Amino acid sequence: MLFQKFLSDAADDVCTDLLARELDAPSDERLFFVHAEPEATPASEPEAVANNLSMLLLRYHGKRVLPDDARLEPWLWLMNSVLHVTEDNATQAWGSVCVALIVHPDFYSY
Repeated sequence: MLFQKFLSDAADDVCTDLLARELDAPSDERLFFVHAEPEATPASEPEAVANNLSMLLLRYHGKRVLPDDARLEPWLWLMNSVLHVTEDNATQAWGSVCVALIVHPDFYSY
């Protein structure tokens, strides 16, 4: 439990800093928003979001998941859930994806 608590705290800090840096960086220097803009949502830009999630899963978990793969559904559900609760705050949705990628067992066991 202590490991999970420290991992969650670290993920919150890392993702907050990462997204702040990404929002100010030119698009060709971004590491998180490679295929989608920070304001992209599954409803507004489904292809860009799917491509970005696919890239993130490879980068964070070492899993090659194609943009049309059903394994993206939980990540899209997470984004849509956060968007619903935050009244369409895309930055918070992407931040939640970032934290979820880090606290996921595929990240720390990779």
